[in-house]
Order: sequence, then C-alpha cells, then structure tokens
Amino acid sequence: MQHSGEAMELQSNSSLTKRWIIYIIGIYILTLGISLAIRAGIGISPQSSLTRTMTVIYPELTQGTYSFLLELIMLFLAYLVLPKDFKWK
Repeated sequence: MQHSGEAMELQSNSSLTKRWIIYIIGIYILTLGISLAIRAGIGISPQSSLTRTMTVIYPELTQGTYSFLLELIMLFLAYLVLPKDFKWK
C-alpha cells in the first residue's frame, strides 16, 4: 500500500513538471506571435503594446523577454488575488 502512495506522488510531481514546461513553452510561443504581428504590421493587443513600449524605451531587453516578465508578474498578481486557488506542491 505504501508503495502505491509513492508512485502516485512521483506521478504527481512528473505531471506538475510537465505542466510547467508546457506553460513556459506556451509563453514563448505567445511572444513569438507578438513579434511576428509587429513585423507584419498587422497591429498588436493592448497587453502587447505595453511590452512594445518598454522595448522602445529600454532596448536592452527584447520584447519577448518583456512579455515573459509581464506574464510572470500577472501570474504573481493572480496568486495575490486568489491565493486559495493556488496549491503549492
């Protein structure tokens, strides 16, 4: 019985790691789409305009980096607003 619990814990950790990897890959794909929209001149969303402005003002970082940082900030703010919905493992 104890062995089964250990297997469930290992599977849970593996699932959590997989979800984080997919989340980070998704953010990078999102930032790639924003960059392509800017290059194509088809316009960007209001959220992306903030990162575009930061790139123009502070060109040391790329727009993708600013988008990634903004997503992390929004994730942290979501945790502050709804801390009970986040379960730390």
